[in-house]
Amino acid sequence: MKEGNPTKVGTVMAVDTGLNALGWAVWADATKGGEPKAPTAAGVIELPKKVLLEPWERRASMILSNFVCGPWGRFGGTPRVQVLEMPEFRAGSAVGHAAASGESLGMLYFMCGMHQRMAEVFGATTHFARVSEWKGTLPKEIVAKRIAAAIGAEDDQGNVIRSHAWDAVGIGLWYLGHRLNDGKKFGGKK
Repeated sequence: MKEGNPTKVGTVMAVDTGLNALGWAVWADATKGGEPKAPTAAGVIELPKKVLLEPWERRASMILSNFVCGPWGRFGGTPRVQVLEMPEFRAGSAVGHAAASGESLGMLYFMCGMHQRMAEVFGATTHFARVSEWKGTLPKEIVAKRIAAAIGAEDDQGNVIRSHAWDAVGIGLWYLGHRLNDGKKFGGKK
């Protein structure tokens, strides 16, 4: 795809996977290229605090069930494309070592597999966005500021984008051709 040559891709759902909270953003009639646009809708699915003590397999199932019964397919129909953040081990990071030494990294891979399988059942294509590719080492606060400067702080429904949804919006914008960390001004303009 050449810059400046927009291509319609249909409904795109971007997901920041997690076991305790999941960020999501959907573009009902997405276009690759062109100017970055706010998602049709974005939000966060959070498990109640009392559930956080449940085994991780149960939490994973609850998050996915809430996702399927909530945003999946509600805005613009079942997504044609699903973009998931793919977890990565970061060797030089204390957080990366802590995640790898515990079960966190494995659990996130498991969540990605559950989402990929769900998309397959519904006929959607899954793309994976590695953290190092879509945002690099940018902290969440910088990601949110750059996205807000480019598209505003609300989805098309007028809901304020918050917490994990910022990452989902960034993941979706990355898939649609807008980079946060490649040395260009966000939105692909020099």
